Amino acid sequence: MKNSAPLSNFLGMCDAVVAGPAMSDGKAASKVTGHLLRLCHAQLVLDAAMLMYLVSHADRLRSLAHPSVLTPHIGALAAMLACDADEIEQNRLSAVKKASWAPPSTL
Repeated sequence: MKNSAPLSNFLGMCDAVVAGPAMSDGKAASKVTGHLLRLCHAQLVLDAAMLMYLVSHADRLRSLAHPSVLTPHIGALAAMLACDADEIEQNRLSAVKKASWAPPSTL
């Protein structure tokens, strides 16, 4: 983002930001997620392609001022955990525990 000031100003007025629903372009979503994590001081609810950025940037999530809410569907959680969706279906509790790399978040 060449000039993030307008986005930063907008985010400064928010108590919470929901980002990601219906996003399918992983490259664009990663770019937006990176900017959101850097600029946003509100609570985040992240969904869809936004979650994939977190797989290799969980440290950015841990440094946020507020806990986040992550809303992966089973396929997204499988991709985040590098496992098969059937594995998650068989033991959802175990999958959620494996996703504990994302504190302080609600999954």
